[in-house]
Formats: sequence, structure tokens, C-alpha cells
Amino acid sequence: MKLAMLLALAACQSGGGDDFGPGGGGGGPIGIGGNGSGDAGTADGGGGASMPVSGRVCILKDLRQPTLCDDTKDASRLVLTLGSGPAVALSKLGAFSFSAQLGTELTWHVRGAVVDQVIPSVMAFGTDNTIPVIETGLYTDFLNSVGVEIPDQQGSIVVRVLSGGIAASGVAATTTLPATNGTFYDGSTPLNWASTTTGSFGVVWFPGVALANRPPTTAQIGLSVLGGPPPVTTTATVENLSITFVTRDLK
Repeated sequence: MKLAMLLALAACQSGGGDDFGPGGGGGGPIGIGGNGSGDAGTADGGGGASMPVSGRVCILKDLRQPTLCDDTKDASRLVLTLGSGPAVALSKLGAFSFSAQLGTELTWHVRGAVVDQVIPSVMAFGTDNTIPVIETGLYTDFLNSVGVEIPDQQGSIVVRVLSGGIAASGVAATTTLPATNGTFYDGSTPLNWASTTTGSFGVVWFPGVALANRPPTTAQIGLSVLGGPPPVTTTATVENLSITFVTRDLK
């Protein structure tokens, strides 16, 4: 199935740049729930304790750099949700601030408000709320650079590997799920991807991970340095025709 099907199905899932800190891309889930009101002073109507949540939806210019945002892009038309909460208001630069009710383990989702705008993003709520998303045209360029087409019932994973908060090079990755199109690592240019270990940006890309017969599809990912300590593991929940972003520090 061609990329046109990817775009159509993805739509149904309803300059300069700022280099954000090493926590970008999400950590382990934290139990909260959001009302998405854009008002940091009010909570969802459940009446429980609430906490302020702020961050940024980061439109990428380079898949190898999931925390480098393209400030020339207007993120205000994107749709951000946290768990089952309503859409969160975004500024043109993607900034948001709202009050979230404590309670439920949640996941961030970003999608386009119009057809083919972006590839939907998935990221666990964690200590950092910089949520990457990539425009459809640019992601198509990356897929073409590695000769990959993603059909229905597949998703992708992007893992940013750190060591003490710094991008970790020389890391190899494995996953428990079938990565039907192989595993790719950041190379010397945006459209040049390696096949052995991470480069200077410490990014692993699994484009095209088959979904399980019954959701959710959770991949266990092993990250290891040749000749180093035992692999460090992380998990990623894969969704259809979406990109799940994960950050894992080896230390």
C-alpha cells in the first residue's frame, strides 16, 4: 500500500530553531489527566487535585534532532491532546499551558487539523513536555531516503539515546516487534541514515513496525554499546501510521 494510503489513514486519526534541553521526547508516564482548556488556573471538572502543565509542540526540521524546532512553522493549527482530554490550545510556536487533573496514566497525541499536514505523534507524558511532530512532506523525504513505504497496520518509533544527558553515539538497538523495514541510525546529513550504530545525535529510527493483532502494541527496545555493559531497555507503544517518540538515558 502506497504512501497515499498512509496519508489518508493518518488524517482519519483524529529559518531559525530552538534547541531544547536533553529531556525532550518524553520519559516514563506520570499519572495525571488534562482538561486542555489552555487555562493554567482551572482543572478538569472531576474535582480532584490538579497540576499546571506547560510545554511545546516542536515541529521538526530534521528527524535526527527531535528537540530542534522550526520556528518558521505555525503550530497553532495542530491538535494536541493529553489522554482522553480535549484539545489543548497552542501558540504559533507550539507553546501550551493548562491545568491537568491528577489521576490517570496518560499519553500525548499530536495530529494535524487538516489532511496530510503532519504524521501523528505519540509520546508518553513525562518530566519533559517538548513533543516532536514532523510534517508529512518532510517525513516522506526521509522514507524515500531509505527506500521505505509504510502500509496500514504499521507505525514507527524514534528513540533519542542519551548518556548522562548527552547524545550517545555508538549505540545499537533491537526490538521485540518485527521492524519490517530494518533499523536506521542518524548519519552525517538529514537524509543519510546509517545501518550499524547511532551517530553524533544518538537517534534510532524504526520505520515500519508491525502492529499486534490486539492493541496495544508495546515494543521492548534494547540499547547497547559494543563491548559495554548489558543492554538498557525501554518501551514504546506503537500506533497505526504514527510516530512514537521516546527518550532513554543509558545512565
